[in-house]
Amino acid sequence: MEQKAKRIGKLNIIDLIAIVLIVAVLALTAGDRLNFLATAGKDAVAAGAHAGKLVGAVAAVTGGKGGGRPDSAMAGGKDRSKLSEALASAEGTLSSMLK
Repeated sequence: MEQKAKRIGKLNIIDLIAIVLIVAVLALTAGDRLNFLATAGKDAVAAGAHAGKLVGAVAAVTGGKGGGRPDSAMAGGKDRSKLSEALASAEGTLSSMLK
C-alpha cells in the first residue's frame, strides 16, 4: 500500500516531521512515587540535546537522580511538591544544550 503525504508548499508532511526537533519530558506519579522519562529525536540529538542529561537535571530539582542515552532516559524523583518546578526547568536545561 503506497503512503500518500499531504503537500505543504514544496515539502510534504513527512518531510516536515523529519526536520522537527522533538524532545519530550514526562512525569509519572503513582502513590508516593515520582518518575521521569525523557526522549529526544535523532535531529534533536544531532543539535545537542541529550535525554540522559536532561532527565537527570529535571529529577535533581526534586532531589532525585537518573540518566540514560542521548535519545532515551529515565529518572526517579523524591519531592513531589517540586514537580512543577522540575518540569519548568526542562526548557532552560534543554536550551543550554542546543548548538
